[in-house]
Amino acid sequence: ALGLITTAATVVVAGLVAIGTTAVRSFLEAEEASVKLQNQLGIGAERAQDLTNIARNIYNQGFGQSLGEVTDALFQVRQSIGFLNNEDLQRVTNQALGLANTFDADLNEVTRAGAQIAKSYGIEASEAFDLLAYGAQNGLNFSGELFDNISEYIPIFQQYGYSAEEAFAFLINGSQNGAYNLDQLNDIVLEFGIRAQDASTTTADAFAQLGGNAQAAFEQFKNGEITVQELSTVTGQALAGIDDALVQNSIGVDLFGTRFEELGADVAIGLFTSQTAIGEYAGPSDEISTNLAETTQQRFDGIVRTVTGFLAPLGDLLVTAIDNALQLVINTFTSYKDSI
Repeated sequence: ALGLITTAATVVVAGLVAIGTTAVRSFLEAEEASVKLQNQLGIGAERAQDLTNIARNIYNQGFGQSLGEVTDALFQVRQSIGFLNNEDLQRVTNQALGLANTFDADLNEVTRAGAQIAKSYGIEASEAFDLLAYGAQNGLNFSGELFDNISEYIPIFQQYGYSAEEAFAFLINGSQNGAYNLDQLNDIVLEFGIRAQDASTTTADAFAQLGGNAQAAFEQFKNGEITVQELSTVTGQALAGIDDALVQNSIGVDLFGTRFEELGADVAIGLFTSQTAIGEYAGPSDEISTNLAETTQQRFDGIVRTVTGFLAPLGDLLVTAIDNALQLVINTFTSYKDSI
């Protein structure tokens, strides 16, 4: 009987130690995350704790490998996109983590891409992440560079007169019709814009060779009456009407650069003669986050994390008690040493 009691006591003690250890770890992890946010954002302890609670909510849904990782994601969203209310901050951070997880992308690249779209077009961050999700689901991450490319080039599309929907339609069209990577597609737009804006002799001669609507459109562009995007459409249509392949290629390279040759005349011209906009795209990034959160593994992780989070206040008490006990020991030894 005594052996059973001893065994039971050992099991109970071991269980209490495990609970205590978990509680302390949970408290320390939350404290570290809060202090890091406080330092990163230059905010007060109360606001930092508020943001940590948002990160905890996301972490408890099974996102991220640690609370620290989720807190870093929240910081990146806050830094890239700017102020969001708590509800939107949690939603957008969920969207960013979901996209990064689903498409094996760097979280910072995903966040910067969403921020660039939102800032360039003055749209909500959640809408920007929906665009990214739609694009990725429709083949735009085929070369693994969607998010980095969007960060770099989406402001140029906006500057050249493309709506966000037109920019993504252009890229999707190109990716489905022979482009080797997104760089080719982005560069051909960039190069045409540069050549149109510099209005060099080479550019002017090329438009003179095209004549008709293209030459007239070039004059309108120089007068600020139409955008780069509108000029590119007219130019593509004029090139499509040239039967001589050598002449067509020569003018194409003069106006679109070497990317025209790389893509091939048919693909390159097709990009600019069939410019449209994507249709309805709302919702995919939220759906990605929801689908991930509903997997058995992520739900199980979420339950474990939620229970662990409940132990954080106990961890606070234990840490305080241990700290007080250690301080008492230090003071006792110090007093003893001074008395010798």
